[in-house]
Amino acid sequence: MTRTALSEFFTFVQKNVLLELNILSRCLPIYKSSFLSISFTVFFAPLGLLGQEDRRAAALDLWAPKTLEEKQEISETSPDEAPYNWFDQIVGVEQLGIHEGEVYVEKHRVKGKTSKFLPSPDFSGGSVHYNSQTYFNINLKYDAYDDELLLLVENNLGGNPLKLSKAKVEHFEIQGHQFKHIKDLKDGVPDGFYEIVLDGDFFDLLIKHSKLPKQQLEGSSVFYTFEDLDKLCLLQLNGNYELLDDLTDLENLFPKYKEALKAHHANQKGKSEFYRQLQASLKYLELWSASDDLKGGQQ
Repeated sequence: MTRTALSEFFTFVQKNVLLELNILSRCLPIYKSSFLSISFTVFFAPLGLLGQEDRRAAALDLWAPKTLEEKQEISETSPDEAPYNWFDQIVGVEQLGIHEGEVYVEKHRVKGKTSKFLPSPDFSGGSVHYNSQTYFNINLKYDAYDDELLLLVENNLGGNPLKLSKAKVEHFEIQGHQFKHIKDLKDGVPDGFYEIVLDGDFFDLLIKHSKLPKQQLEGSSVFYTFEDLDKLCLLQLNGNYELLDDLTDLENLFPKYKEALKAHHANQKGKSEFYRQLQASLKYLELWSASDDLKGGQQ
């Protein structure tokens, strides 16, 4: 189906089928009956197969004719995201490519305030680039113990969280925390989801969260608490990833600034978590970028 034909089809559906379903929804308390579910499936099932470009074209073609007042009324997010959120809402999440995966079954009954989830134990608004498509305004949480990304499914679609296929997740964001799926690392460094804690002009600093479960027995019940383990720190530099175990690793990567870094490290060592010390050192290094070629500092 061509882009023009696809757009014309969706325009027809929007003006006719959706209008009829909207009328039915207002008149009948059973508007989510199996009949209407079948109707939605017949008209919208092909959308789950749309590629990123087709989905973008269909969303923008239908969004463009709307008046500014209509767009402002619909939009609750940034202008760039609004057409996709609106389009996905019309289509229904059950028809989108992200609505797939294994039903998540919780294996740890937690007691206390500790959690294996980030950034919080609850689902939070975020976005994910999944199977070459970006989905906005969805509810996610990250399981740092099993290194899995979970999607909250609406109650009328079952309500059970889905564990998204890890291989299809390229990057995601939850409450402003940016994560990237890194693969094929060397020297036994684990693949998985790494949080970007510094997005610099010349390099990025990423950390791997890890959790250690501890059992607690209370009568016949088993509870778990989760302890934060030391974070793996990766420096993305010139297209490569370097594992940083100590501040001296950073000094050795930039021999031109080694003495300056040593002096800087002497003032901050032991005052905060290791990755925060690295953050401060890398920001210090970037100050040189205004008057020096930072990449040349490796020489």
